[in-house]
Amino acid sequence: MSCCGGRSLYRWAVLTAHILTQKARYRSRCTGIGHQASLQHLQALQGQDPVPAVSRDQARLEAAVFERLGGTIDYCAHPADIAHVRPSADHLAVEVDPKLGPEHSLSEHCLQALLPTQHTGSDEDEGREPGGIAGVRLLGIDAAGLHLGLAGTDARVSLTGPVSKQWRTIVTEHRASCHDDDLVPLWDASALTPLESAYLAADPTWWEEQADHAWVASGLLRRIALFHTVTKPYSVKYWPQDRREPGRRSDHHVRPELVQPPREPQPSVPAVPGRIA
Repeated sequence: MSCCGGRSLYRWAVLTAHILTQKARYRSRCTGIGHQASLQHLQALQGQDPVPAVSRDQARLEAAVFERLGGTIDYCAHPADIAHVRPSADHLAVEVDPKLGPEHSLSEHCLQALLPTQHTGSDEDEGREPGGIAGVRLLGIDAAGLHLGLAGTDARVSLTGPVSKQWRTIVTEHRASCHDDDLVPLWDASALTPLESAYLAADPTWWEEQADHAWVASGLLRRIALFHTVTKPYSVKYWPQDRREPGRRSDHHVRPELVQPPREPQPSVPAVPGRIA
């Protein structure tokens, strides 16, 4: 190899390492994961962006998870009670704090708010729409966490934090409470149930708009650790616009059409030392 070729290869290697380091720093800042772990993740992801963009269906599921975590009036160690996230192009792992304030379990709150149910009691109004999020499915529990999907799609979100035994206990207790409250779990069905289908078909324009704007909540969830740059501790309160109350907004509501997705910083070119004869 010529001397010039060797120097070019050296410059390329230095530049590549520098860019990877900057991307790892950006991923760490967004996700709450340490720099070294972020560096390893990027190497394993083989060229993906530090915080990859996602499909429409994946954004819908992530937006639903972020919405139903809901925030709390209590102060927490992490924004929205999320310790960190691990994003890839087709999956998101969300590690939740064990507690929602002094008296509640965030993991229990997540499942109660996310998993869909059908009311079968005497109150007709209660049975007109599903509890939880229509279409969300419980795919399984293993050492990596509790895995959620969206019926008819490849969208995947994993909730981590509790060990698998705790997740199984939480799900078992939730099933029992559903039985006591005249609720039928819908989260085991492979496809949308008739109740869910009718509920979504009742206002297709609204749900289409929600899907169009899901990238906003998905993008925030994938960059949840950026809130650490604002303040600590955290009391995060937010909620989505309600289709039954079109005028209602939260104090923190953002018009999606005015928001640009956060961009990773452009890497600067490092100075490469030259050889002095």
